Amino acid sequence: MSIAFWAYSIWGVVLFAIIGVYMVAIFRRSKSNRKPVTRTPKGATPSQNATLVASSFNGLNGDQGQAGLIPRDPHEYAKAMVPKE
Repeated sequence: MSIAFWAYSIWGVVLFAIIGVYMVAIFRRSKSNRKPVTRTPKGATPSQNATLVASSFNGLNGDQGQAGLIPRDPHEYAKAMVPKE
């Protein structure tokens, strides 16, 4: 085997080792920079207020408008949508 073969082989191993060390460094750095996942509950808390919703319609008989309060609490909203007997 020639000297050129051994030179290229050594440089190949050195280059492979450098790339490997670089990849390990990137992997460790990315794992240490992760932010912890914080879970926030969906929806609104029961103590939140309602939202005022207004609508208007300009028809042939004149203007018509309505306003109403829509609760932000999902349970109160569901109770408001149930038809009353």
